[in-house]
Amino acid sequence: MKKRILSLVIALVFVMHSGIVAFAEESNSTPSKEYYSEQETKTGKEALSVIDITRISDRYADIQAKNGYDIVSVAKQTVYVIDTINNKGEIYNSRLMTEDEVLQYKSNSTLNGDTWVGEDGETHQGGKLSIYLVVYKDSSRNYYAYGTADWENGVYSGGINGPSSGYDFLAITWGGGGELKNSDNSISGSYQYEQGSISFSKAQSDTYCGYCWQFNETKGAYFADYIDSYAKLQKTYSTYRGKETNIRLTYVHTYQSTVGSISFQGGSSGFAAGVSLSSCAKQWQIEIDVPEIYY
Repeated sequence: MKKRILSLVIALVFVMHSGIVAFAEESNSTPSKEYYSEQETKTGKEALSVIDITRISDRYADIQAKNGYDIVSVAKQTVYVIDTINNKGEIYNSRLMTEDEVLQYKSNSTLNGDTWVGEDGETHQGGKLSIYLVVYKDSSRNYYAYGTADWENGVYSGGINGPSSGYDFLAITWGGGGELKNSDNSISGSYQYEQGSISFSKAQSDTYCGYCWQFNETKGAYFADYIDSYAKLQKTYSTYRGKETNIRLTYVHTYQSTVGSISFQGGSSGFAAGVSLSSCAKQWQIEIDVPEIYY
């Protein structure tokens, strides 16, 4: 009965949290309209069908086949981005599109991945960001969390440079109150149009809470194509105690040259930690969760 009650509580918190994310406001501005996102989560054998990019779905199918893992769940979120550009080619504002803006963006193919002048007379750049969280487990209830971020942007029009040199961040966090620890992790990625591999560095780490990497999401006029991250979690004891938590993937986007430090908020009890970036007014973030992580 306790296990069932805990499951219901985690599910309720997850639903409430998802609603908050879907209607979040950008931290760099006054309250604005809700942003639009496409979210989906599946469990079981068909879970990988959530992934709508062949490269990514094939990669995760290969990982599962080679290692014999059982799939727990797959979560996806897609958002659409408006960057506003000044006459020097610098992005001075970035935000997530509303539903009406997304409909207009999708219906006008000439805008996708290109620049245009809006009704406000300002120059804008459109883009699309998808994040995926795939969680597997083995027979010993070790969990393998794989997070992917995929930018769907073209080259900036006329070779205009992208955002300022501030880092973006990708984090995998988990709960468990110190009873789940990270025993392995990695990250890799590539820029679009064969512009080379992305360099990553550690932004924050806690063996019992989460791992976060930082990187430049642009290289000159080119965006990151994809970022693939991974973290293995195992119990700090040998027995199975029937406890439950969740795993979270968070993407933080910034567009200013100097940013502060990453910290993990919460995560000391049953729920995965949130991610917070200090001293950075020009930022927004999205996140997805996989619940029902039993240990």
